[in-house]
Amino acid sequence: MKAFTLFELLVSLVIVTVLAALIVPAVAAAKLAASQAISVHTLHQLLVGGNCYLADNDNFFWPYKQLLPDGTQWWFGFESWASMAQGEGNRTMDYSRGPLAGTMKSSSVLTDPVFLQYGPRLKPKYKNGNYGYGYNTELAADANGSPRNALDVQDSSKIVVFATCAQVNTFQSPASASRPMIEEFYMINRSQPTVHFRHNGKVAFAAFLDGSVRPLSMDHDMQPGSQDARMPQAHIGRLKTSYLKQNGW
Repeated sequence: MKAFTLFELLVSLVIVTVLAALIVPAVAAAKLAASQAISVHTLHQLLVGGNCYLADNDNFFWPYKQLLPDGTQWWFGFESWASMAQGEGNRTMDYSRGPLAGTMKSSSVLTDPVFLQYGPRLKPKYKNGNYGYGYNTELAADANGSPRNALDVQDSSKIVVFATCAQVNTFQSPASASRPMIEEFYMINRSQPTVHFRHNGKVAFAAFLDGSVRPLSMDHDMQPGSQDARMPQAHIGRLKTSYLKQNGW
């Protein structure tokens, strides 16, 4: 059997290297597109659930959080007092209960795989899924604590209802001031720097009241200087106020 010459081996190596250089970026691009599709799909589902709630409640928005005798009902599910006592990472969330419960039952809604890229710096809150989306609580309550009416919104194409969100945690073990960690967060408003530009470290996705889901850029849609400096590699910042409220609110 004839052996390969050194020249033939070098040519083969060059060919393999070139193919790898072509394939790796394509795979990375495919993974990015898939993660973006999951966020967009989930946000569309949330809008469907939100529109159903508005239709059944005279166009008033749902509450962010309600205390019940047996636990806390969040806008995305229910957590018992017993669950809260289990501690971070061991808690369980009943995603089938809540104002928008009809959109929360699919496991594809509960987990955003982009969170996994943060590896050892990801701090889980619940053991049965991550929920990496936040609700604009400026809609959940006005200055008097009453929910706003969707019909009072002047330009629905400019008001965010949901967005990809997260926060930096430095106050709950295993996180600390010297070891900040990223975790899911469930709200967005004028004071909370919770918007997560998780896609390629530059893009967040938001669902608007007009029914559209659009990308938001860290360069153009974030308040200047609002990036959370405790963990800059987490790409968390605060949206411009115009996305969260309108003049007169």
